Amino acid sequence: MNKAAAKITSVPGIKMTGRMIRNPELKTLEDGRKLMQFPFRIEKSIYRNGMRIVMNRWHSVVVQPDRFLAMEMMNRKSIELTVVGWIRKRNYVDKSGVMRYVTEVEASEVMVVQRE
Repeated sequence: MNKAAAKITSVPGIKMTGRMIRNPELKTLEDGRKLMQFPFRIEKSIYRNGMRIVMNRWHSVVVQPDRFLAMEMMNRKSIELTVVGWIRKRNYVDKSGVMRYVTEVEASEVMVVQRE
């Protein structure tokens, strides 16, 4: 990664409840740091003219190393979770020289939603 071209900005204070769509994937970054990433879906239902309309919002969630153990125990897709963290936007230049833009949620807490 071209460090001179990389840029990261963060927006604090997000809390969302939804479903982990795929099992978490462990990634090792170029600098040796590790993180887990998984796609996360938030579903919102609204009613128009007596019909239910479901809208889905998709997010990429990354979890830092100190959360690995808890995430490994929850390693089941379609589980309902509450994610607390912040939105992080970053860009980088890939190996072919193309500028890439990424928006993801960096989780500080991930909790399983208990339904009764």
